[in-house]
Amino acid sequence: AWALVIFGFNARGLLATSAASLLSSVACSSDAMLVLTNDVTLEEDRAMAFGLFQGFTCLIVFLLCGLPVLLATMLEAIPNPSVTAWLWYQVVLSALYFLVVMTVRLPAGSVEGAIERQAVDEESQVPEKAEEVLKVTLAGRIAQAARSSFDLAFQSNSLRMLYLSSIFIFFSGDVVFDLGSQYFRDELDLTEKGTLQQQELVSVLSSLTPLVFVVPATAFIGFLAQRIGSLRLLKVMIPFSAAMTAFGASLALMPQYWMIPVVCVAQNFAALAGNVPLKYLVAESAPEGRVGEALGTLGMVGMAVSFLANGVVAASTPVMYKFMTKPLWIFYLVAGALTLLGGLPISKLSSVESKLEPARRRAVSTKTVSICLPDSEIPCASPRGDDSNADLGDDAIDPGGEPNESVEWAATQ
Repeated sequence: AWALVIFGFNARGLLATSAASLLSSVACSSDAMLVLTNDVTLEEDRAMAFGLFQGFTCLIVFLLCGLPVLLATMLEAIPNPSVTAWLWYQVVLSALYFLVVMTVRLPAGSVEGAIERQAVDEESQVPEKAEEVLKVTLAGRIAQAARSSFDLAFQSNSLRMLYLSSIFIFFSGDVVFDLGSQYFRDELDLTEKGTLQQQELVSVLSSLTPLVFVVPATAFIGFLAQRIGSLRLLKVMIPFSAAMTAFGASLALMPQYWMIPVVCVAQNFAALAGNVPLKYLVAESAPEGRVGEALGTLGMVGMAVSFLANGVVAASTPVMYKFMTKPLWIFYLVAGALTLLGGLPISKLSSVESKLEPARRRAVSTKTVSICLPDSEIPCASPRGDDSNADLGDDAIDPGGEPNESVEWAATQ
């Protein structure tokens, strides 16, 4: 928005807007705000925080973006502002976002906070040679970041399985998202005959209505993750997501306007598995101090899968239209089957439940204090409460096959 405000509606404005959109997409896919949410939340509350974060995000989108558009364009309750006014509204929202983020302070004892302070101290030191600065800030850091992301994916069995599962989930979601608008218009015969008002109605029904239901749903998913564990919840939600994705094909059987929000709500519910428990498990499986890197790698996987999904849609839809008049419902069934395949990598983790999950469930009703007896051979519990085994895979069990033991005194809060 700010690029169009500055450069105007011309070639330079289009180029600047495209460049800014590219940078913003990288920032959004890295889940930087989710990482901050993870850092400022108590460890025992993070499972629920991931759900609440997604819910509040949808609520903000509805209140600040969806509701003004609905009141101005569809309901005509307020005068429809000019395009320039809408652009300035977006600029103000962006400025407010940065002002709010500047007020966030990481806890003093957090690993990420210590790393941030160390980075500030290192940047305050002036290097001896300017060539070293250029080497470190450009080629060196880019190559190191790329290599570190790939190394992280192969360091942990749990991260490998979670990333592999995300490929199936994200690919299915991207395919149906890319086709949604065209699919709705095809089934309602609006592609060639629809009026502008009908097109706008389809857009509102498909974009705004689901947000109303997704907000409480994400909060509820976060609550379930807190109570029963994110790994167990993810195993249940993947078949549910597959069914919700395949349900989109039902619009071909009942091509009515009221079916559009029903289908879109189902698609948004299908995305909850990848947005709440999967991301939380990636964060918990990450090595200490590398949560942002792990979620950033997940975002990189999502962007690559999105590019692949766009290519598949662009290449396959013209071929399918040669043999069928309305073929897009088939994609929903195929996407549902692919989502179900995403449960196979997660099943590899079924032999080992994270010890962190039951510990957090106990933390809801009890406060646990771990102690070490001076003459005891029982090892001390680590500050994380899981003997430093944050991985959800086989590394969380010692060679003897039994979890590490610690002496704990529990007192009811």
